[in-house]
Amino acid sequence: MEFGEKTVSKETIFEGNLLTLEKHDVKLQNGNLSQREIIRHGPAVAIIAINEGKIAMVRQYRKAIEKAILEIPAGLVDPDEDWDVAAKREFEEEVQLSADHWERLVGFYASPGYLDEYLQLYTAKGLHHVANPKAQDADEHLETVWLTGDECEEAIKSGEICDAKTIYAVSYMRQYLQ
Repeated sequence: MEFGEKTVSKETIFEGNLLTLEKHDVKLQNGNLSQREIIRHGPAVAIIAINEGKIAMVRQYRKAIEKAILEIPAGLVDPDEDWDVAAKREFEEEVQLSADHWERLVGFYASPGYLDEYLQLYTAKGLHHVANPKAQDADEHLETVWLTGDECEEAIKSGEICDAKTIYAVSYMRQYLQ
């Protein structure tokens, strides 16, 4: 069976600083017409940093879900920026650390049913403080928190860790430390 949908027409509904919302009229494989709402969003990087059996998290308020949560350090890749450079920049901005060893892990789409954001995960090892770290983004207020695997599991159960990339990172950490 062949898969695919042909875009018959598309309209930009909203274009903001962070994302663009499009409405697509599509022709399905069976010939029927349907509509798709698609969010265009730039790519991002996220960092799994483990030191002395603990993983680096940042606590920040997320307006979309109206609460503060714990997440692994992450951020957007700037236009024309190298992904590895973006990971190092975001890590320094968010937790004021650098690492001696970086490894590119898996990449994935956050929610491909309606969103084209691609997220690339990294591990950072050999951590050290940066003397004059890059400043956090002006619209961010972050607190760095270091959690053990058990503390992460409790934070998942309580809902303080509730996003897919961080839950994946905790799973990776548990496997990595065994």
